[in-house]
Amino acid sequence: MEAVNRSPVRLSFGLHGSLAVRLVVTFILFAAVPILAVGVPAAFWTIARTERGALASLEASTVRQAGALEGAVQDWQSAVDALAADPKVAINLQVLMGMVEAYARQEAHDNLVYRLDQFLAGHQDFRDVTIMDLKGKALLSTASHQAGEDLSTASEVRWALGLPVASQAAFHWEPGQLAPVIAVPLRSSLGEVQAIFVAWLADDAVARLLQGAAVTSLPVQTYLFDAEGLVGAVPALESSAMVPFGAPEIVEAALGGESGVARYRNGDGVTMLGAYRWLPTLQMGLLTEVPRRTAVEGVMNAIGRAVGLLYALSWMGLAIAIAVARNISTPLVRLAQAAEQVAQGDLSVRVPGGGKDELGLLVRVFNEMTAQLERSVGALEEEVAARTASLQRRTAQLEATIEVARVAASTLEVGHLLQRVVDLISERFGFYHAGLFLLDEAGEYAVLRAASSEGGQRMLARGHKLKVGEDVVWFDNPDLPHTRSEMALPLKVRG
Repeated sequence: MEAVNRSPVRLSFGLHGSLAVRLVVTFILFAAVPILAVGVPAAFWTIARTERGALASLEASTVRQAGALEGAVQDWQSAVDALAADPKVAINLQVLMGMVEAYARQEAHDNLVYRLDQFLAGHQDFRDVTIMDLKGKALLSTASHQAGEDLSTASEVRWALGLPVASQAAFHWEPGQLAPVIAVPLRSSLGEVQAIFVAWLADDAVARLLQGAAVTSLPVQTYLFDAEGLVGAVPALESSAMVPFGAPEIVEAALGGESGVARYRNGDGVTMLGAYRWLPTLQMGLLTEVPRRTAVEGVMNAIGRAVGLLYALSWMGLAIAIAVARNISTPLVRLAQAAEQVAQGDLSVRVPGGGKDELGLLVRVFNEMTAQLERSVGALEEEVAARTASLQRRTAQLEATIEVARVAASTLEVGHLLQRVVDLISERFGFYHAGLFLLDEAGEYAVLRAASSEGGQRMLARGHKLKVGEDVVWFDNPDLPHTRSEMALPLKVRG
């Protein structure tokens, strides 16, 4: 018989009792705690390592950009200085500005235009070049709209007109523009300043240079700045976003001649990673930065995927733990319930199941034990019942004997006494028929004197008697049809 569950305590996921809960909790502790203990520090270490790698990449990119920019500036200055020192330029310019015939001036003009075109063809980083007099009037220009025009109102022209007489090629950066102007005085053969040569770099020359020199794969923002503020940015910024950039301490450190990397918050409160350098040739600072979130986005996404995978694996592990806990606890719970029933006296209880593992062995041993105990108790009960029945028979015999003695003592009429005796014998001993015979006076016949059954009463009415010494075998008596066995006991009376 299978054990009947007696409303066991049920927990979530179908767990029974505290044993299964303890098994699941133990699994969670042994699985989750190591994952957290190893995974969380590993995640932080990976993020920090990625951040350090990003800073190193920014620093390498900044070093290369600074070298490329300073080298290009020197090349641009050298090109402009070479044109200014060309004797043919000085001679043609002197003819152009002198009191000579018109054809000579035209020839000098054509020679100078040809030389300027040659300059642009050999230096594609320049957009336009112009030769102007000392009042700012354009004498010659590769930009047709500037020729003959008064350029003195332009800020870069005013700057060029203010250059020292002995100055070599110099740079001028307009705020917010990465297209600097290079100017140098043009001298006559006698060494007198007779004009100013101004060269405008292409609008994207510096941007292309900085972007080409970058060695980082991060989407960085690069700034050039001086003591007056931001000069320009790559990629270009909207005018409303020009200031602030970087962080005050970073700008101050770069303008102070320092170089390095840092993690800081910009003016918008965004955490940034940046590398900065001082460019002595340009007297400017260079800053390359990227939002920290962008720099570590890849590893954060990987961590997010790993966390999602761990989350899914944790649920799978929890489901497996619950299944294992139920597989272990369910037989034990059934055993405990069956043991309670056995303790209450129900030896017929059996626990279902019984695999090949230790729990299955325990279930089989329990079932065998209860079966053996049931058989032993059944045998004991049968023996007790048999002994009880024997004792009851003996008690009935004793009571019958006592009753016969009592009747014999209280009854003086022999016929009544004999009838009472056979009735008591049939009643107390459960006999189908009892009869009492007395010898006649001659001792020849045994005459029926009392009978307990109906058939016996008929025999008594007929005067049934037996010949002494002859009818000693059983015969088929029609008055006693249900007889299966019989016996006769001689009675002796003391005389």
